[in-house]
Amino acid sequence: MMQNNPAGMAQNNFNADMAQTCPKIIGLTGLSGSGKTSVSEILSQNGFYTINCDKIAHEVLAKNIDCYNDVVEAFGTAILDGDGNINRRRLGDIVFADKDKLEKLTAITHYYIIKEVLNDVGEAKAKGNYQNIIIDAPVLIKTELEDKVDEIWVVYSDYDIILERLIQRDQLTEGQIKKRLDNQMPLEELVQYADVVIKNNDGFESLKNQVLKYIK
Repeated sequence: MMQNNPAGMAQNNFNADMAQTCPKIIGLTGLSGSGKTSVSEILSQNGFYTINCDKIAHEVLAKNIDCYNDVVEAFGTAILDGDGNINRRRLGDIVFADKDKLEKLTAITHYYIIKEVLNDVGEAKAKGNYQNIIIDAPVLIKTELEDKVDEIWVVYSDYDIILERLIQRDQLTEGQIKKRLDNQMPLEELVQYADVVIKNNDGFESLKNQVLKYIK
């Protein structure tokens, strides 16, 4: 069951609201292992409302029965664990080895992720006590989300540093990590879309100082 344009009525309401006084919406992106989560946490600690698209993706795969059914229909029951849940690592091994399959997965899940992001933005605006909203999205450029943000912030780390971080964090081989990185937008292209580039090569304190400089 594939879905059509994710915007629909939610997008119309979103655009209507944008015409009114509302918080600034910042799209935060970067390669896996660049440090987006750390930047998002710093911003959250400083009063920003943060929306984590990775977390939303986990939730829709686990809790949204329509998304679950679409993914299982597309990739088969081999991606399921013994309890019938989608095994994200198994699914990742499949899609990151084949760009066409990755695009298929993105096409399926993107509808559900966008819908939840728009709902979260609406909730943050309804609360009325946030001046800034962060959408932390590994895939932001050339998607509907790019049109929903006022600024794009890119977290940048050197490739070798990213590779080392991901090997330690995800317990995958160097070859597996490289396949996953190869399916993401190259760093050199990513920064061309940035209003702000935050470099994350020199540890947490350096990262924090840069982030605070941009928000003070």
